[in-house]
Amino acid sequence: MRLDLEPQQKQRMAKKSFLKLITYFSAGLVLLALAVNSLVIGELLTYPILMTPQAVGQAVVAAAGLMLPVGLLVRYELPFMRRIQDRLELFKALLLGMSHVEKIYISVLAGVSEELLFRGCLQPLVGIAVASVIFGALHAFTFSYFLLATAIGVYLGVLLQWSGNLFVPMAVHALYDIFALNLMIWVYRKKGDADGETQEPRVSAWPPG
Repeated sequence: MRLDLEPQQKQRMAKKSFLKLITYFSAGLVLLALAVNSLVIGELLTYPILMTPQAVGQAVVAAAGLMLPVGLLVRYELPFMRRIQDRLELFKALLLGMSHVEKIYISVLAGVSEELLFRGCLQPLVGIAVASVIFGALHAFTFSYFLLATAIGVYLGVLLQWSGNLFVPMAVHALYDIFALNLMIWVYRKKGDADGETQEPRVSAWPPG
């Protein structure tokens, strides 16, 4: 019985550490964005964050417009997407054991913190193009993923300028990340079924504290 529990205990500890790291890192991004805005621009927020029914609707439609092409790229297994998937194999065990609550948690953290920094802080200072390239560079698992993330950054930056509401790119980013995490899990399981692999049991590490 002890031998059966050890892998699950290790998985739980690894995931708990990962969730803590994501939490602290996201908090750091928020503090950095607020500090730069305060010191350089003179105000904490350069755009309002308003969760109105209109903004929610805009975010849902815009997220769908982002999910569809990415889903098609993965579905048709283009060579550059396979290279991205191969590099993301590093996170396979972690993601396969992640609960829905944990996926939503890290997606919302990323959406809020990264958009506050890249769109709400850097974009007003250096423009959409430069902010998007920096965003892509910090997501560069492969050169192809750098290009994809940069394009997503441009998309989110245009959404911010169009809506004038930082909530919209934040929500789109979070919704896209939830979709992307589940898409990666679908790819892992599809590949595992093709290879005849058995799935690891899901072990919750919630809450992350």
